Parts: sequence; C-alpha cells; structure tokens
Amino acid sequence: MERLNCSSGPQNFQNQETFIILAVSMTTTAFFLNFLQVTVIIHQKLYKSSKNIVLLNFSICGQLTSAIDLWYIYTAMKWTKSDEVDPLDDLYLCLLLPSGLLLLSFFTFWGLYVARVIQQYIVVLKHRCFTNFHHEISVTMALIASSWTEGIVLALLPLIGWNSWNGLCHVPTVWESSFSLTFGLLYILHLLVITAMFVDMLVLNLKKRRTIQPYPNENTVSFNDISIQYQHPPTLYSRENFTLLLEVIIFILFTLPFLIYFVYLHIHPISDPCLIFPKHHITNMWMSMLLILFAAVIPIFHMCSQRDLTRSYIAFIQSLVQNSASTQTQETEENQHQMH
Repeated sequence: MERLNCSSGPQNFQNQETFIILAVSMTTTAFFLNFLQVTVIIHQKLYKSSKNIVLLNFSICGQLTSAIDLWYIYTAMKWTKSDEVDPLDDLYLCLLLPSGLLLLSFFTFWGLYVARVIQQYIVVLKHRCFTNFHHEISVTMALIASSWTEGIVLALLPLIGWNSWNGLCHVPTVWESSFSLTFGLLYILHLLVITAMFVDMLVLNLKKRRTIQPYPNENTVSFNDISIQYQHPPTLYSRENFTLLLEVIIFILFTLPFLIYFVYLHIHPISDPCLIFPKHHITNMWMSMLLILFAAVIPIFHMCSQRDLTRSYIAFIQSLVQNSASTQTQETEENQHQMH
C-alpha cells in the first residue's frame, strides 16, 4: 500500500490540550468507579445473586470501555507535532483500540442489558405461568457468556479481514460497508428484543388493571391463625423494572449518536481519505467520550438504584474506616511500647 501524505498540522487541532485533559480525566474516573464496584461486589460477596453477577460484568466491560480514548489521546499528541499523517503501520493498533474496544463495548453492553431484561422477564413469567425456574443462575451465566462472545467476535471480525483499511484510522470508514450495515442491524435487533419484552410486561400490567385479580390487597394473608407471605407479581411500573428501563434509555441516549453518525457517513461517504482529517477525526474523538461518560455514570446509577449494592458500598466504606482506625491504633501502641 502506498504511503498517504495528508496535511494535518497543529492548526487543525487547536483544542487538543483540552481534549487530552478531559479524556485522561474521564478515562481515569470511569476505570476507578468500575474497579470500585467490582471490588465492592466481590468483597461483600454479592456475586451469589444472578442480578449482581450481571452487574459485575457491567463493571468489567466499563473498565475496558474506559480505554477507548487511549487511541485518540495518542493521535492527538502525535499528529499535532507533525504536518504529515503516517499511520500505515498502526493497522492492528487501530483495529484493536478504537474499532475493537468500541465494538466490544457496544455489543457486550447490549447483551448484558438483554440478560438483565430477561432476568426480570423470568420473574414475571413465574407469576404468569407459575413456572419454577430452578436454573436461573445457569441461564444468567449462559446469557453473560453469549454477550461477551458476541462482543469479542464482532470486535475481531475487522481485524481478521472484514475491513477497508486505507491507511487512516477512522471508524467506521475503516470497516467494510457490509460490516457497518451489520453493526446497525444488530444494534436495532437488540433494541427490538428489549422493547418487545418491556411491551409484554406493560401488557401484563394493563390486563391486571382491567380484570378481577385473585391477588390479595395486603402482603400478608391470615387463614386459621396461619400467616402467609404473598409477593405481588412485578409489573413494568415496579421499582426494579422502572430503573432498568431508565438505565436502558440512558444507554440508548449515549450510543444512538454513533449509529446516526455511521448512517450519515454511509449516505455521504468520504471520497478522499485525507478529508477525514481534521473534521471527522475530531468528531470521533469527542463522540468516543460519550461511551466513556456512560461507563463512568453507570456504576453510580447502579449504586443509587440497587438497594443491596447501596448497603454494600456503605458496609465496604465502614470496613475501610475501621481497618484504617485499627491500623493507626496498633501503630500508636507499638510506638508507645518502643518508647517504654
């Protein structure tokens, strides 16, 4: 492949210092918050719950997502010091970092959200069909495995040949048009699956309101001096389902701009590879921060919306304070003992 010489001097990246500062700050914050959530879940042994197993995988995926901007930080520092763009030897780095991590994050997150919605859907089915799902953990692990498999496979497809490498690293022009179409179709497919399950739960809730239900009004029913605890069937308006729906909407808001941008580039393709810089490259730089911002926001959302996780955060912080206090006490006693 011939070398491409495209003018991309420092004047084209006037805000590169601002981008580098923000990117480094957000990357560090996203990684730390997700690492903290992983630590809390493991330390407090919350991984025994199928829901928290999925949340643990959300945090692991969030840590990987935080590394997406490493490529753009690298290019912002490299190309502002030179008037020529020569990234021909960065093919694998390009397809691993901005392309690979973007695909891995997108579809692993989508798969994990499908797993979360299916978990809630199973709870609804228990009440609707009176079915006992004894293998809920096994189903959850299978869904998690399929999520990571989907993300990894899609991330590797451009690397093994499904790409249109022209010497400049720019997503999605580095992909084949057919792969970009596959990206959009899979995005819409995941969205339709989740929407269908939420609509079904909404229909269940409407049927409950329109028909006479044999459900008691109270949570506890007494019969012949025997108290029976009754759990009402969850609906779309239950706290757990509402927070999950809100979380999916947040994910869509942070990722839909990528799909719109990719569709725009598919309709208006870039004829000259050198036109990618600086306009489209800068667009990718700032859009990548949306996904990192989502990776930073979602652990906070989980901490505030999941009661068991909130209690575990408090217990974890208290244990850290107690351990720190006990360590200081021991050091004080040892110093006093040495003085005597």
